[in-house]
Amino acid sequence: MEQRLDDHLNSRSKFTKSAKDWEIKYFETFSSRSEACKRELQIKKMKSRKYIENLIETKG
Repeated sequence: MEQRLDDHLNSRSKFTKSAKDWEIKYFETFSSRSEACKRELQIKKMKSRKYIENLIETKG
């Protein structure tokens, strides 16, 4: 997780290189990378700001 954040902050991710102020607001832990990727896709498919804000609030 720290490496991925570092990649975002240092322009090593082509999708996020324009912003330099990334910070971790929410995370989940999984036993495998494939499980984590499936969950990330699930969250991204929701395309709902309210859903994502609710995730952040309930975890915080």
